[in-house]
Amino acid sequence: MPAPNDDPPEPTPDQGPPPPDVTIDAPPDPPSTSLGSTQAAEVRARSVEATQSAVGRAVAHDVRIDQGALGLARARSVVTNESAIGVVAAGHVETRGGISFLVLARRWTGDATVLLDWRSVLAVACALVVLARLLRGRR
Repeated sequence: MPAPNDDPPEPTPDQGPPPPDVTIDAPPDPPSTSLGSTQAAEVRARSVEATQSAVGRAVAHDVRIDQGALGLARARSVVTNESAIGVVAAGHVETRGGISFLVLARRWTGDATVLLDWRSVLAVACALVVLARLLRGRR
């Protein structure tokens, strides 16, 4: 029996080089996470499903929240059902009821109440610029 070797194995030609550090485009580990009636500060997984749960931050390819709360989500796809969401940055967001503070998405469908979207952020920024210029004129 050969002695154990602490060196990592060399990649074989069919495996290729080892994967780079995890980025937002690479699938995070573990492959999927399911939460039920619980809370989590941060979840990183390929797929996140939460039912009646509170999640502070979720980084995944797919996020699904049913009757829960989510502080920040960064994903390719986010689906919510009667949930409260803080900030969502995703390629596709689908909502069924609930409320969101800020939604940044290429495509958004559903009937949730969104407090800020890209148009309202632009309007607030313009109002702040006008207010700043008015206040500078008073000096």
